[in-house]
Amino acid sequence: MDKAERLAAQIGNVAGECDTDWDVLPEFMEEEAAAAETFERIIKPIRWEWDRRSFVEELESLDSVLADYVLGTIYLAEGQLDSAERRFFSRADAENLPRQFQTALFRTLLWQTEVPEAFKILETGQFDAFSLLPYWERLKELRSGTEVPEGNAAAVVKDVASNVKAALKTLEAAEKLAQEKTRDLQENQATLMRLYENRLVRSMYRLGENTYLIRNELGDFYLREKNFPEAIRQYKQVLAIDPWDVEAIYDLGTIYEWSGDWNQAMTNYQRVYWSDPLYENVAARYNQLARQHADSFDLTTYSLIESSKLTMGSEVSYSTWLNTAIGLNFDYTANVVEIDPETYLIHDLNIGVPLNFHTAKLILTPSIGVHVSLEGLVALKDLGTVDIAAHPRGGVEFGWALGQYLYLNGGLSWGWKTETDFPQTSEFYSEAAELNISTALSFIKTYPFRYSSMRTYGKVEHVS
Repeated sequence: MDKAERLAAQIGNVAGECDTDWDVLPEFMEEEAAAAETFERIIKPIRWEWDRRSFVEELESLDSVLADYVLGTIYLAEGQLDSAERRFFSRADAENLPRQFQTALFRTLLWQTEVPEAFKILETGQFDAFSLLPYWERLKELRSGTEVPEGNAAAVVKDVASNVKAALKTLEAAEKLAQEKTRDLQENQATLMRLYENRLVRSMYRLGENTYLIRNELGDFYLREKNFPEAIRQYKQVLAIDPWDVEAIYDLGTIYEWSGDWNQAMTNYQRVYWSDPLYENVAARYNQLARQHADSFDLTTYSLIESSKLTMGSEVSYSTWLNTAIGLNFDYTANVVEIDPETYLIHDLNIGVPLNFHTAKLILTPSIGVHVSLEGLVALKDLGTVDIAAHPRGGVEFGWALGQYLYLNGGLSWGWKTETDFPQTSEFYSEAAELNISTALSFIKTYPFRYSSMRTYGKVEHVS
């Protein structure tokens, strides 16, 4: 009975202390709301957002105790307790481990209710536990008050048996109180975790503020080393804090241009031009990219007179890049062919979608089309009596730069043989493959090879 009463009293004391702690929560939340409002005013003009993915990827690439500690802290703030525990335990056996690392591991285990494992962390004697956790003594008291030593278990049962009803009543009241405070704890813990995560985001901003100049220098270093992914990462971190850093914007545009992402490069050059039109040669570089990737429109008409037939035709083609990755090609041809006594109206329509894999320096263009021929057309009034035949076609073309000296282009095609539109011919389909290999000989420094190139072409066609 005495043990039961002491346990109930201990639970009551803890419940009272919880109430005392929760009384200061509204004041704490008011302070957090004021801090969040101030932080919002700071980041709103620059539209800062924490690039969590890039930050975590950067830390995961490092073999460092500090990197593991920061990663574990991030996971802890986000409620990913299993991930935080794995990250902290990965260094648990390391020598000269920082005291903050031990504290974070203890907190992670405690939040997962792994109480015995948590206390083992700080009972090793490596650190002064109270200096790490000011509430260490209260935790020990609570733990000791809720444990029943194995050797005294029989005595407890004997005491309880002497006054069962009173003991059960006491324990039921304690259980009810514990359940109530557990619900309060879970609600308040969810609130505190949100505030904890908000503080983490603000700390990431302060870290960016303190390191963006160093990151600018790192970006310059990676740019000289042609390590473009790392250079892009560093310059983006710089621009997150200082969006008006013209040098970083220009250097980032240079990387995009060298990497083949011309659309993003033009966007960066345009931003530089708006800030400083005379900076470096930004206008010339922008205009060069604009000319190279401008929309094109062609219109061609022609007439061909032969001894046995007359051909008159027109062709319209249009091509554009919607962005760096995808474009659109459109081609339409109309021919009027007169072979006495018949007249043929022939239409060809092709649509292609260029796909630019700029990191691989590969452009792949799948296309589909249709070939339509109208036989026996003399005037518009004959449209109801002419023979109309439509035949699909398709194919894919590619261009691939393999290094500095070798370029491949070619494709596969399938479709109707246009020569079979005319009288006294059979109908044929063609499946063809062609490859063109261009090799620059500039790696040979001897004249005239250094200014020359070599081309090899081949085509295979199957007609059926």
